[in-house]
This record gives sequence, C-alpha cells and structure tokens, in this order.
Amino acid sequence: MATPTNLSFPTVAYNSIILNWTPGTGSTNTLIVRKQGSIPTSRTDGTTIYEDNGNAFIDTGLTDNTNYCYALYATDNTEYTEALTGCQATVQAYSSCSELKALGVNTNGVYPIKVNGNTFNAYCDMITDGGGWTLVLAQYEDDPVTNWNEGIQGDYDPSLATRKGFALNASQIPTHNQVAFGKDLNPTELDYFDFTYYTGNIPIYETIGRKTKNHYHLHRHLTGFYNGHDPESSYYSNTYPEWQNTLTIDKLGGINYTWAFSPNHPTVTSRGFAMNGSVSGLSNSYAWTVWVRNVYAGEDMAKKRAITIANGSGVTLSDYQIKVTIPYYSGMRGDFGDVRFGTIDGSPLSYWNTASTPNSSATYFVRVPSIPIGTSTIYLYYGNSSAVSQSDPNMAMELYDHFNTLDTTKWNFTGAVLDGHTLRLSNPSAGTKVFSSKKVFNYPVYIYYSYRKNVSNVQRLRTSGYVCNCSYSDYGLFNNTLYINGSWTSGEFSSYLPINTWLGLYEIYVPGGQSWIGVNGYSSIGGARLTGNASKNISWALNSDGGGGSSDISFDYVYVKKYVSVEPSFSIGLEESN
Repeated sequence: MATPTNLSFPTVAYNSIILNWTPGTGSTNTLIVRKQGSIPTSRTDGTTIYEDNGNAFIDTGLTDNTNYCYALYATDNTEYTEALTGCQATVQAYSSCSELKALGVNTNGVYPIKVNGNTFNAYCDMITDGGGWTLVLAQYEDDPVTNWNEGIQGDYDPSLATRKGFALNASQIPTHNQVAFGKDLNPTELDYFDFTYYTGNIPIYETIGRKTKNHYHLHRHLTGFYNGHDPESSYYSNTYPEWQNTLTIDKLGGINYTWAFSPNHPTVTSRGFAMNGSVSGLSNSYAWTVWVRNVYAGEDMAKKRAITIANGSGVTLSDYQIKVTIPYYSGMRGDFGDVRFGTIDGSPLSYWNTASTPNSSATYFVRVPSIPIGTSTIYLYYGNSSAVSQSDPNMAMELYDHFNTLDTTKWNFTGAVLDGHTLRLSNPSAGTKVFSSKKVFNYPVYIYYSYRKNVSNVQRLRTSGYVCNCSYSDYGLFNNTLYINGSWTSGEFSSYLPINTWLGLYEIYVPGGQSWIGVNGYSSIGGARLTGNASKNISWALNSDGGGGSSDISFDYVYVKKYVSVEPSFSIGLEESN
C-alpha cells in the first residue's frame, strides 16, 4: 500500500482551504490530520478532519492569516502508511478596502475583510475617485431590505451578480470618515461626502459633495418622511407608512430627486424613489448602493504639528471655519501645496488657502466639525514635495463664488450678467438687478465681497429687505446699520467713490434669523447688519443709487463663513514625525 501523493491547495480563502491529492495505491481510504502552525507528528497529533475514499476536501471554519499543516495517511482500514505532509496559510482579512488600498491593492473585486471580529467577503472599488471604497448596502426594487441594520444573510452576494439586496449591520461596517451614494458598482454615481454612515435614524445633516461641490441634505427617519423626500419640504410623522424608512440624499434648493430609496413601499417601481434627478418608476435592473472608506489627512506626509484651538466664545462651535496663518517650515513646499489639515484621529479637514507668500507664510480657512469650549487640537501635515494642493473654497466655506459662470445652483439671478470673470449689476433706468443665494442661513455669518463702481455719479448707501415674509415695518430688523471703511455706522452714507477701482474686502455680519445672502442691483458698495428674527424669512439686500441717476456695479467674488462674537484663537506646536 503506497503513501498518498500530489498534495496541492488549489483554492485558498480567508476561512477555508481546498486540498487535492492522489490516493495511495492499494488503499481504501485517506485519513487527514490537521494541526495549526506545525506538521502533525502522528495520527493523534492534531485534529482528524477527513477519512474517506475521495481525492479532494474543503477544510472550512478556519481563521484568516493562519498557517495550517496537514498529514495525509493511506489506509486499508487496518494499517496506515507514512504521511504525506504540507502546509498552507489562509488569506489575511484586512480591516477594510481602505486598508487594502493603502497596501497597494489597485484592482476592483471581492476581498475578505475583518470588522469587529467578523470576517466576511466584501466588494472593494479600488479605482473610483481615489478608491478604497467598501460596499455596505445594496437595495433593489424587487428585493428590498426593510431593516437597514439587517446584517449579512444567507443570500449575501457582495459582487451583485445575483441581484440580491443586503445591508451590513453596525458591527460589520468598517471604520470610515467618508460615505458615497452610488448606482450598482459605481460608488460615486451621485457624490461622496465627509460623513459617518450609520443604520438607524439619521437627523437632517447638511453636507457638501466632494465630487460636485453641491450642498445636500442627508436624512433617514424610520417612522416619518418629508414631502418629495426633501428635508426642505413638509414633514409627515406616522402617516403614509409606505414612504417611511426612506434613506435620502437631496441637493439643496427644492425637491431635486437626487437619491432616495423607500424599502417599505408596496409598489415595486416606487421603492427606488429617485436617482440623479429621475423619479419613481425607475428600472429594477440596478441597485441603490452605499459605500464607505477611511482616508488619512497626513498620508504620504513626513511631518506634522499640533494646532491648539482656544474657544472662548462660551458655546461649542459646529462646522466652523477658523482662520489660521502658518509660517513656512523646513521641509514644506515653498508654495504650500503639500499643506493638509486633519482632526486628532487623522480625518481630513476641508480648507482654503486665501493668501500666501512663497517661502514665507500662508493664511487658511479650516473647516472644523466641532470646536468645544476651551481648548482642542487639530493637526497640520506637510513634507511631500510631489503633493498637489487640495485647497478648495467650495468645501471650506458656507458659500463661495468667483463668478467664472452664472451658477444657478448657488444663486437666483435677475438681470445679472457675466462680464469677463465678474458679475455685473447695471441699472441705467428703471428696474432692479438682483442676485440672492439659494441657500438660507439661519445662523450668524460673515459675508465678504469685492466690488467695483462703474459709474461716476454719487452713490448713497442704505439697507433694505429683498425677500421678506413680513410687513414693511419689519425692515427695521436691519437697523439701517452699515459697515463702511472698517467700522459700523447708522443711516445713509453718501460719498464720491473711485470709479473702476476694485474695493474690499468688506465684512458684513448677519446674525441669522433665516437670512439669505442677497444683493440688490442698485450698486451695492457696503455692508449691512441684520439683527435677525426667527419668525421672519428675511434676506438682506444692499442698495445705493445715484440720486436719481443710473447705477452700475461689478462683483469679483463673494464668500461666506460662520460668525461668533469671540473668534477662536490658535497656536502651533513643535514639529513631529508623521
């Protein structure tokens, strides 16, 4: 009786190994003993996993990234031969697709991951918008998952080849700081955001798309919904159960049918409520998908410094833009292109380089998710000569426009025209030229803008209401207070201002009360302070006129940041290796 031969391991997974062999000549069965970490020295040195007359076996229930050794004995049920031995390690399961991407994996596909001790296969997109995306949710109209925290079931297929819906539960979703809303295996079909996805109720969360720079509302309420699944619309609680439990992401500015899935709806074609502007009656042929990834602000940077923020305002600041000026440090690119900012755990922060002097200093607005009362820490990263700047005012600020186009996703325009790379409001006779933001600000903000007067006549500054659900007397909320030449003043201000000269930067403090950013076309050349009233929907508008003559003004840029009466201060710490 001969010993078995030709042991091979043709397929290896994170939790299983397939063994193939040629049975020993003259034998009736093959006995297989398994031992972890070393070759079995006898038939009793390990675990017996097989004794039969075949030539293949799938060894299951194994631990990932573990070496298993096997001894195969031929037997005639009376005697046993010497052993044929061999070892094979299971595939290592990593914490997420993001970790695999960081290790150099650049091919899309199904990979084993291990989250909170749970090891399972997941689909990874390693290419789209930087890659590292883990697919955590797939909803099909004809196979919906009504429990967003359901977890992996028997028909789980992360490749989507069998078109079965699934939802990873809270213990299976990898650690992440970005989420994408996709279609089938395209993670960013819609957009992706700085957000931590979770499976329960999601209160209305305003976020900015990193792909499109559009502003969105993200929301899910398990027992209620908004009209059109738009959090800007009317809310319904405990009515129309078919529309409850909807996950939605909707672009600001009315009902846009951006991305929404309603798993409770009894009509199949109504479950996939919206995708990229299309509404109910969509195709069953694709999945509404959600993806997550973890990105590190200091990736590929050699150095870092702690920035200590001191908040003496007496309130916790949320999603606040802090103004930070940093000097040039050794190892930093001279143009500051390698500068990054991140939270204490390494999550990237959006920022905008507003001004810099090469090899000297640079000033930034850094958007910080939460600044508690007292002191807190963020990090400055640098030290990579090949890095490309990620400065982006659209991500960092509440609103930003340099008027390269007439952007109707940001503004309502009446009579405004594009003049080169500026916005021009000209009123040679009757009729008002106006632009006002589509975004409503119900919190205090600063508005900054640069303007140019294009006519020679006297300009009289005064404030007025543009959009107001109120009576004329309520315009007193504006207090007729102007910000002129660096200080506040009351009443009108008349002056012969220079012609064809860019003036600014004006700071205009708007303390809230659902205030819109708007400029009335009578040649705005100053600022107004709105005291605010939560019961009024009031935008601010600046107007001036030529004492009965024409008016004509251009704007080079407008941007907006949040306001607090006591701005946070900062200090930069010593250099550390990253």
